[in-house]
Amino acid sequence: MLAVFRKLAGTWPARVFFVLLASSFVAWGVTDVARNIGANSNAVATVSGASITPGEFQFAFTRDLKEATAKLPDASQTPPALRQQVASLALQRLVYQKSLAADVAALHLATPDAALRDTIYAMPGFKGIDGKFDRRVLLQVLNNNQLTEQRFLDMMREEQTRTQLTDTIQNLGVPPDTLTGLAFTYLNESRTADMLVLRVANHPLPATPADTVLHRFWANHQENYSSPEYRHARMVVLSAATIGRSLPVTEAEIDAGYAMTKNQYEKPERRSIEVITAPNDTTAATLLAKWRHGASWADMEQAAKTANATAVTFDDIDRGGIPSADLAAAVFSAKAGDIAGPIKGPFGSQIMHLRSILPPTKTPLAEARAKIRTKISEQKAADLVDPKSQKLQDLFAGGATLDEVPTGLGAAAAAGTMDASGRTQDGTPAPIPASPTLAREIVGAVFKAKKGDAVQLVEGPDRGFYAISVDTITPPSVQPFDAVKTKVLADWQADTRRHETEMQAAQLLRQVQGGKPIMDVAGAAGLSVARSTPALRGHMAIDMPRDLPPVLFSLKLGEATMVQTQDGFMVATLAQIIKPDPAKAAAQFAQIRATLTKVMGDDFLTSYATAIRDGGKPTVNTALLNKLLEQTAE
Repeated sequence: MLAVFRKLAGTWPARVFFVLLASSFVAWGVTDVARNIGANSNAVATVSGASITPGEFQFAFTRDLKEATAKLPDASQTPPALRQQVASLALQRLVYQKSLAADVAALHLATPDAALRDTIYAMPGFKGIDGKFDRRVLLQVLNNNQLTEQRFLDMMREEQTRTQLTDTIQNLGVPPDTLTGLAFTYLNESRTADMLVLRVANHPLPATPADTVLHRFWANHQENYSSPEYRHARMVVLSAATIGRSLPVTEAEIDAGYAMTKNQYEKPERRSIEVITAPNDTTAATLLAKWRHGASWADMEQAAKTANATAVTFDDIDRGGIPSADLAAAVFSAKAGDIAGPIKGPFGSQIMHLRSILPPTKTPLAEARAKIRTKISEQKAADLVDPKSQKLQDLFAGGATLDEVPTGLGAAAAAGTMDASGRTQDGTPAPIPASPTLAREIVGAVFKAKKGDAVQLVEGPDRGFYAISVDTITPPSVQPFDAVKTKVLADWQADTRRHETEMQAAQLLRQVQGGKPIMDVAGAAGLSVARSTPALRGHMAIDMPRDLPPVLFSLKLGEATMVQTQDGFMVATLAQIIKPDPAKAAAQFAQIRATLTKVMGDDFLTSYATAIRDGGKPTVNTALLNKLLEQTAE
């Protein structure tokens, strides 16, 4: 009921409580408490000995419904399900308020006039242009919301009095130091790993096996060596593009078109850059050093996530398109390949890599003539599409075939064999005379049609029309072994290479798990071991594969694991467990304490909400409620 005024006030202490009530009351619902109906036939509901009158419910429901339908195209066409949901939530809130009012009365809580006045005077929505409380503004707002001044004061007094109780309950949630310390350690503990990597590319290429081996591999993976279904279809396409091909365009029109769109044919110098915005200079400097030591952009994106920085790319951007003047100056004074920074930016400290430079370009009229002519002809043809499509429709309705479409209509004909992705048997896109969007729809229609279906004109996207006829359907088939033997060999070698690399990694893992130091195991295999940077629980690590950190936090010191990487396999041991020091991270410790305080306070409030709801023994007069909903729907 006070939703409008809570927004005016900014942040209300009771708002958190009302949010918490949502989950608590969901299990309750209106229909689940329709018991003891008839206890008070003039009340919509009763709770804690108090009644919720039809007037109270209608006021709350109407106001909530207005807010819920504010963004609908037509509020008068509110879905019944939405009305029922709004009614349920409005009634639940009123039940809570009545239950809480009973507790407030039992505790003899009250809000003094001075405290009520101070709260209202401080509400931003009631201040005039001088920044001070303005009674005329207050009365205007109340009038707009159909409230009398006395009713508003009563509502505000009830709200503030209730808040005394809810604030007290919420403030009981104080976490002990032991719990805060455990949470702090859990979230900030970091771990490092000793890692040895086996890359598939470094494993020797297996020798060519006997044909029987390759044939068995081909037989076990025939899905990789099957040709798709192909269909041969004929089609007619009608669009502004097909009609425009036959329309005349004068040289004067082309000259005028070039002059009007000159900015499309004259491009300033453009540059492609990779930019990382860090929260401070220290983080930016650390990332810059990593970048200059040869890290790839993929590595830098990962490092940026870990460092709470943002990584973005700008492709072929001109100077005016760069959001920061300082960054633009650095980019356009750098050479291709330069990595520069830190640079002061509007949202932090920036570093950048200049990937490439495109010099300014100018397309002369002679080169642009064909493109301009096509654009002008399509503009002229736009008004001809509908009447010509009607003529084409009449032809097909009269029994005409695709071969009988007259050339004067401006339609384009095509025929060919394609698969469901629109590619021919040699892998090239089928030459369909249509825009990409319309062509995709035509391909889909070809693979939905049946051979011999009657020809029909269909309107597609981009104001295009088409008609199709499927002549032949070639079902999918497995390609003969001899025809794909070269591919089978390459696939078998790649699969065998990966399998042998995995077996080698598993063997090294067993040696480490058997008690051999990972350094000795790596040395005997001619491999090296790298110590990772510290990884936090639940975070991506800069120099670890994605799957390693979660496993790392389940190991004991010295224990080993094996994970798959993008290009091979990794054997790793837990090298260090670094416990955080609360004294060196006081701000983080305080933040965790504040979060736990809120969580515990919210839990207390939720429990309290459930208790007063059940203790108040709420009942609902379903017949009266439905009647009121029907009246408001008229």
